[in-house]
Formats: sequence, structure tokens, C-alpha cells
Amino acid sequence: MKIGNPEIKMLADTVEVSADVDGFRLWYRVPKAYQVSGAGDPFLAAALLPAMLEGEKLEIDPGMPVSPRLLEHVSQLQEIHHCWNPVLKIVPIQASTLPAGPLNKGAFSFFSGGVDSMFTFLKRLKEISHVVFIHGFDFSVDTGTYQQAVARNSAFVQGYGKTLIPLETNQYHFGYRYN
Repeated sequence: MKIGNPEIKMLADTVEVSADVDGFRLWYRVPKAYQVSGAGDPFLAAALLPAMLEGEKLEIDPGMPVSPRLLEHVSQLQEIHHCWNPVLKIVPIQASTLPAGPLNKGAFSFFSGGVDSMFTFLKRLKEISHVVFIHGFDFSVDTGTYQQAVARNSAFVQGYGKTLIPLETNQYHFGYRYN
């Protein structure tokens, strides 16, 4: 499974980071106020389980380096997933590495508003400055429903002096191709 052809482009209110993953144009969009990188990390994360399901080597364009720390720990992730489901095969990963440095100030946590993310948010309240709320990761909803959820969750975290970062992706549609 190949990952390549990276691109960063400015849209109306967002910055889009995208790449071709197994013939699918996968993208992530964040508000323009935040710095982004062309690293391969989010694409490696998205493609890992599909590559394991297909039993295919994962090849990441050398122009999209991944964090050495992520690459080091992916083998352990593969072992865990394979143990849980032997249908998922452990696959080799070919990628260049480059240490990842912080692009934006603060510490963030993913936040869905559900029990797990709420627990993390409240337990790590002093450490977390931002929460990331994702549309299109594990399901898709219409834009109106998403905007309502952004407003609701943003108001909640602002009550604690934190900032919500809305992120959009088409990752759900990518993953759906592999069930």
C-alpha cells in the first residue's frame, strides 16, 4: 500500500493536508490559525489497519517523513492488533524519519464529548489547552449537525478556559473501503 503525492493547500477558512493512500485522496482540514506539516504520520495512522488487513507492505513517500518515535512504536501496535484479530497481518513499513517538533503552542487531546474523552479532559484539565473535535473520522453527519456539535462542545470546553479545534477529514470513507 503506497502513500504519496502530499499536498498542503489553503481553502476558504481551513488548511488542507492531503495525500494519495492506496489510490484514495485522503485529507485533513484544520482552521487556518493552526500550523500544519507535511509529515506522513496521520497517513501512516490511517493506513495501518487497512494495510494489515490486506497483508501489504506500507510504503510512504520519502518526502513525507514520519516521527521516529511513531515508527518505533508501530510494530508494537501491529502486534497488539494481530493478537486481537489474527486476520490482521504484521506488515513491513518503509518510511523516512524526521523528529517531530511542536508546530503550535499548548497540549491537546482528542475530544468527542463521549465518556472516554470527557474522562481524559477532566483528569488532565491542567495540562490540556486545546481539544480536537473530528468530523469524518469514525462516522459522517451532515454539516448542520456537525456545526451544532462544534458549538456545543466549544461552549463546554470554553467554560474551562480551553479551546476547541474543529478538524474535518474524509478518513471514514477511506476506512469504509476496507470494512
